[in-house]
Amino acid sequence: MTQLTHALGVHSMWGFTPAKNLVTDVSRKRGERDSTQPFNILLVKPCDPRHIIKTMSEAKLRPEGFTRPIHFYILEEHTEVLARHLLLFHIFLDVSIPIRHRAALFLEVFGNSLVQERTAEYIENAGIILTELIHKDGCSMSN
Repeated sequence: MTQLTHALGVHSMWGFTPAKNLVTDVSRKRGERDSTQPFNILLVKPCDPRHIIKTMSEAKLRPEGFTRPIHFYILEEHTEVLARHLLLFHIFLDVSIPIRHRAALFLEVFGNSLVQERTAEYIENAGIILTELIHKDGCSMSN
């Protein structure tokens, strides 16, 4: 291993590029707005869900006439990083938590390797829900 690779660690936790709205960037270039086929996006080792979250957050800002469903596919080398993606998505979509608390929770999980006790409890409970989601057909993410 090189010194740089060794210094970065085994798992990449953050990407090195700014978040991009993938639908806006691609549809503007290709002009495929009126198709009914799903808009498939493959992300290879993105390290974090920044592009998906930005794209989902700006869904109402889609180009005029863009109504295609969006399917994201994520390819990660390490299952731990993919599990982190799922946890961050779970926090992002958990409407049972007030928005400010959700934002603080998201940033704490996203930016820290050590978390508060209440955050650790949330992660443990979310882990149970996400495990059930993966192992059981038709399991809902809501409680």
